[in-house]
Amino acid sequence: MKDTEFNFDGQSITVFIKKENAGTIRWSINPYHNRNYYLDIDFVLLNFAETKELFQEIACKLKKPLQVMLSSAEKEKVAFLESAGFVCKRKCYETEAEKQEYIGQICEREIQYAYAGQDIYKQCCELMLNRYRLLHKAINPWTGSREDFFKELPDCVAYTCIGGEVSCFAFIEDAEIAYVYGRNISEFRLFAQALVTELFKKNEEITFESDDCDEMAMELKQLFKNQSEESYNTYVFEVPRVQYNEKYTTLTGDEMELRLIHFEQGNDVEIPYYWYEIIPKELNKPVGKISIRLGDNYHSYYNGHIGYEVDEEYRGHGYSYQAAKMVLPVAKEHGMNRIYLVCDEDNAASYKAIEKLGAELVEKVVPPKDYFGWYEGMPVQKIYRLEIL
Repeated sequence: MKDTEFNFDGQSITVFIKKENAGTIRWSINPYHNRNYYLDIDFVLLNFAETKELFQEIACKLKKPLQVMLSSAEKEKVAFLESAGFVCKRKCYETEAEKQEYIGQICEREIQYAYAGQDIYKQCCELMLNRYRLLHKAINPWTGSREDFFKELPDCVAYTCIGGEVSCFAFIEDAEIAYVYGRNISEFRLFAQALVTELFKKNEEITFESDDCDEMAMELKQLFKNQSEESYNTYVFEVPRVQYNEKYTTLTGDEMELRLIHFEQGNDVEIPYYWYEIIPKELNKPVGKISIRLGDNYHSYYNGHIGYEVDEEYRGHGYSYQAAKMVLPVAKEHGMNRIYLVCDEDNAASYKAIEKLGAELVEKVVPPKDYFGWYEGMPVQKIYRLEIL
């Protein structure tokens, strides 16, 4: 791409082809889904032939996957994204349904209601968050806190119980169904029919969104006829994997040296990382190990981006703090402006080192069962966020 140049200016990228301005691509970060950069593309670039190479260079520069939200009706723009290597990860259907469009059963099954502050409401919030994380982790994982998610939920949840346990529920606000949950599709179908029957007693029209990655929401959509198949889609361009760089074989500071033990390419669960021996210059021998993990996925929020261990006989000298400071530039040079650090709630030495780095506590939480490092009896984890300056 000798004839192509980029001008990165703040949160925009201007593309020049043979010195001519070919268009602008703006980008932003959603703090609640911050694995990907959200792009706003000036589609004057539609006629640019080398689209895949263009976005490969941008993704390598930004060090994150790229994401575009686009209506399926914009066929020329969709074709442009697909030719560039973007993959449609999610389709979202918006439904505004009237009574006469309902083709499900009239179901008078009892629906119960709970409201913000009540125990059942809190239980539904936790279940919904876990399901939401699971559904979105392959698209753009949820990276906000529990409290961030909960405050987006309506104050009312409709639910049913089977055997004394919540089996299905939906957060509702007036005539809108916001989020849905079911233990299985057959139970949810009955619940959805009962809920729709109930809502149409008070409303002429109900509204909801259905993501194609959510079988419960799609089941709700199937209860109505004459609905548009136009969808609002999420397209993602994955950043090429981090490659080993000899530059990071040895990291040298005033009082300490970090020597590379191993570089791991990573996979769908574990992100790439460099793993080092911690060698204080005054001792000239290893006293522990530290890793810096590069990138973001669903699991990295709970696993953290730095992992360290100091041999027991060498603890209390601030070695983990010094080593952590030394690996921060590696993360920065891979396009990371913030990282998460995680430790057990009762590990005072660890969280004091984390706080000394300037990290701020995000939340205390027991990670969900679908986190790869989860185990029975796992203690509460303190999750910190550190801005890399």
